[in-house]
Amino acid sequence: MRRGKTLVIAEVKTRQSKAAGEGFDSVDREKREQLVRLADHYVAGLRDVELRYDILSLFWNGRRFIVKHFPDAFRPVSDATRPWKWRA
Repeated sequence: MRRGKTLVIAEVKTRQSKAAGEGFDSVDREKREQLVRLADHYVAGLRDVELRYDILSLFWNGRRFIVKHFPDAFRPVSDATRPWKWRA
């Protein structure tokens, strides 16, 4: 999604059972770092873009989806020893 100069990278996770936890529980550090790398490649040729990372967690209760939206869920920071590499 894009609004103005803000580009939102959203990870959407869906569950039908909470046995494995909520959908947002599966967005671990590795997944966040993957999103950061993918977004970095995507915006490489764009100018004047601000990135925001959201997580949407959907749970199907048999009749409808229950949606939890986490806007600006995390922010990447550069690694102190390798400033060209971003961590989430």
